[in-house]
Amino acid sequence: LQKQLADKEKLYRAEAAALTDIRRTEAEKLQRELLSHLKDLGMEKARFEVRIDLLTEPGQNGMDRVEFMLSANPGESLKPLEKVASGGEMSRIMLAFKAIAANADSIPTLIFDEIDTGISGNVAQIVAKKLAQASKKEQCIVITHLPQIAAMSDAGYLIEKRELNGRTVTEVTRLDTDAKVDEISRLIGGAEIGAYGGLHAREMIDWAENFKKGLL
Repeated sequence: LQKQLADKEKLYRAEAAALTDIRRTEAEKLQRELLSHLKDLGMEKARFEVRIDLLTEPGQNGMDRVEFMLSANPGESLKPLEKVASGGEMSRIMLAFKAIAANADSIPTLIFDEIDTGISGNVAQIVAKKLAQASKKEQCIVITHLPQIAAMSDAGYLIEKRELNGRTVTEVTRLDTDAKVDEISRLIGGAEIGAYGGLHAREMIDWAENFKKGLL
């Protein structure tokens, strides 16, 4: 029995060493690809590292402890991702991960809450494009305040809070085409922006539809 145990441990350690080599190779690739996506998503100053530390005792996932490290801003040291990333940063990082791993997993639904925190303009449009690409394989539920992202939706919903009989209630309303235009116009410039806001909103929606059809 002791010989069998020694043989099994020898085999385990050989397999674990091979797994470590694979992880280190893939970690370098992941770092490069993720940083490329984060640059597009408005985090061009971010640093990301896959830290792989060897364990002294065998574990069920090999002889490694793998941790994602992030520095979101210049001058900050690398720290564990889950401890330093804000909600908006985490959403963008998860979107970047999803773009990389789109063909490797089978998650049916992705939820991005306030992915637009701290972004605007061209970066917001890039985020909208990446969400549209991700949604070709999985359903994406996105909570946003940016017109660029809202215009890219296949189905728009308005979430509102109001008081009813002394209580606060939340209502969710499916938007038809005209209502979607109105809400995106409101996101662009407020409730009193006028006819030009509606024209701009329709133009954004048309652009988004053409992008999703592959016409752009």
